[in-house]
Amino acid sequence: VEPAVQGTSTVLKACKKQGIKNIVVTSSVGAVYEQPVAGHLYTEADWNTGSTLKKGTYLYSKVQAEKAVWKFAEENPDFKIVTLCPAALIGPQHHPTTVVDSVKSGVLDAFQGAYPAMMALDLPLVDVRDAALAHILAMESTTAKGRYIVCTDVWSHRKLMEFYKSKVSKQAGKKLPKRGLDGKIGTSLVRFLANFQPRGIKEIIHANVGRKLQMDNSKVIMELGLAFRPLEEGLMETYDDLVAKGHLKGDTRNVKVRGGVEKAS
Repeated sequence: VEPAVQGTSTVLKACKKQGIKNIVVTSSVGAVYEQPVAGHLYTEADWNTGSTLKKGTYLYSKVQAEKAVWKFAEENPDFKIVTLCPAALIGPQHHPTTVVDSVKSGVLDAFQGAYPAMMALDLPLVDVRDAALAHILAMESTTAKGRYIVCTDVWSHRKLMEFYKSKVSKQAGKKLPKRGLDGKIGTSLVRFLANFQPRGIKEIIHANVGRKLQMDNSKVIMELGLAFRPLEEGLMETYDDLVAKGHLKGDTRNVKVRGGVEKAS
């Protein structure tokens, strides 16, 4: 938590020293909510009040870092400061790295058989290119203010898995989960089994499984003019990128990679 807050504060102070007054800060939807509340539509007015130093520490660091931004804004009213709260990022990685980021690692895990079943888990998603564009739009706008949730849509774990099963060959998707544990009994079982997982995974499952999530993305659309691309497009490019970089042996297809087109096998 301390590095997140100090790092953010240090950058803001450096901007002030250099006379940079138009600032866009990347926060996270993790600063908006911790545990979905049934029937509640999350907006920029919401804050994650459930995470603490002992529970959901990573999300707590996001909350405290963003609060440091708004404290700085109060102390420097002549600055134009905006925070963006992106959902989980999907889409291709621009850099040719062998490291797989969090959401892509979840997709990779699914294709490698890490999930025995589909869970009652809602996932807020956005294409990484839309998240990047939102930063540019916020920087260029003369009227942008406050926080912006950057989330295309919320998909259930079942919808995500069934989407991939419908798009790849039977061979490529043979390890994707087929049974469902997203009913009432299944959800209780998932929560029980989570007690035997590492602390971070246990906390995420207990906070999210069996709870419906709704997010309002209207502010970033209306005020910044962001037009979200279809999630289906980004999800397939996520898969293609995993194949192109050798993380998965997927369908033989022409996969767009940095620097050209590479045949994936």
